[in-house]
Parts: sequence; C-alpha cells; structure tokens
Amino acid sequence: MLEYYNTANSPGLNTNIINKIFIDKAGNYWIGTENSGLYLFDKTKKTFSKVRLGETDQGRNHCCSRY
Repeated sequence: MLEYYNTANSPGLNTNIINKIFIDKAGNYWIGTENSGLYLFDKTKKTFSKVRLGETDQGRNHCCSRY
C-alpha cells in the first residue's frame, strides 16, 4: 500500500516525475525518476535517499533495467 507523505520538512525527491517504482523482495521501495536519478525510500524514517551511481565517461549517471 502506498501512502502520501509531505516531504516539506524532510528530504524528498528532487522531481515530481516518477518513471518506475520497484519493490524488492525485502520490501524496499526503489523510485526511478525523470532526470533526477534513483531513490530508496526508508519506510521507518519516511524519507528518500538518493542512490549514487558510478559516473560514465560523459560525466552522467546511468542506470538501466531489463524486464
């Protein structure tokens, strides 16, 4: 079940555009955004953490999925 969280007073997403939400086997919520990267939602603290990915030779972070 998804809930609405007001992140005005806590770290949130840097964008309003979400491309994908993935829930892994451990129940973690991974949020893929438009031009703002990948985030992991902490259900206990109700905060988002930006996931840092390795940079490519163009200096941009990239992540892809196969499904």
